Amino acid sequence: MKIVWHGKEVANKIHDTLENRLKIIGELGKRDIKQMLKKGGGAPGSGGKGRHLNRSKPGEPPHVDSGRLWRSIQSETEGGFIPKTRIGTNVTYAKWLELGTSQMAARPCLRPWLDGAREDVTRILGQRIE
Repeated sequence: MKIVWHGKEVANKIHDTLENRLKIIGELGKRDIKQMLKKGGGAPGSGGKGRHLNRSKPGEPPHVDSGRLWRSIQSETEGGFIPKTRIGTNVTYAKWLELGTSQMAARPCLRPWLDGAREDVTRILGQRIE
């Protein structure tokens, strides 16, 4: 009896599948978070800085004002030995909105998305690899 080892091919298939699924999750997250930001406000860029009359309430995702935060939401997937996806923003004030400050209650959008998407993320990652 001859045994053929396909370990490297199987490992590569698992790695590539995981990376592709993480890209899908990243794009879903980016889309959904941008939708959460738009719900309470107008179209990105329609308010202009400081002119937005429909401010978000504490605990709600921040409403779109100038559109800078909305435009900055990105997803990035790295292959590497262990693939990973990051969803977020490089806008400095986003952490103040997400976590709040001593002067302002939090207006989160990243954590609520993750909490709400947990089942979808689990389903996408848990699908059988063909």
